[in-house]
Amino acid sequence: MRAVGLMVHGGPEVLHVVDVPAVEAGPGQVRVRVPAAAVNPTDVMARNGSRAEMQKKDPPPYVPGMDLAGIVDQVGDGVTTGVQLDDFVQH
Repeated sequence: MRAVGLMVHGGPEVLHVVDVPAVEAGPGQVRVRVPAAAVNPTDVMARNGSRAEMQKKDPPPYVPGMDLAGIVDQVGDGVTTGVQLDDFVQH
């Protein structure tokens, strides 16, 4: 799966298209196909290193895009919110 991400912190020039493994929806989770994401202030802080201490627990690449819109393409067992395949969602 392709995403825009970063391996090291810095300015906008550190953002590159990266390959990341596809993730399956686990119990109580949904997976969303995201054709568009917005960059918010938290994403900028993740890119420039302001959140580096919090990011240490997860290996790079770091993929910004906390604000998103997309289509549910997988629903895990035990999802009780009523979200179904092909539903439009935004966060």
